Amino acid sequence: MLAKAESVRHQSMRVTVAGLEAMGTVCGAPDPTDGRQTIFRLTPAGVKRLQRARAAKEDWLFRALEAQLTPREHEELAAAVRLLQRLAEF
Repeated sequence: MLAKAESVRHQSMRVTVAGLEAMGTVCGAPDPTDGRQTIFRLTPAGVKRLQRARAAKEDWLFRALEAQLTPREHEELAAAVRLLQRLAEF
């Protein structure tokens, strides 16, 4: 299912997941209802790595917004976000 969701071949996804397993960021166990499939989950190290990556992206975005947008543009962006939230709820 993961390969299909990412629009890649199963073999390609297996290589990617094997790399994540080797890094200790994910681990897998057989699906209890379908032994042909594996259910993967983040390890504690994987959760920390993901949190650090997200924090770095958020920090970059915050710094870029502060450095490049005027106060008026901040207001316009906030209005756009509210509109996008409304669309997402539809």
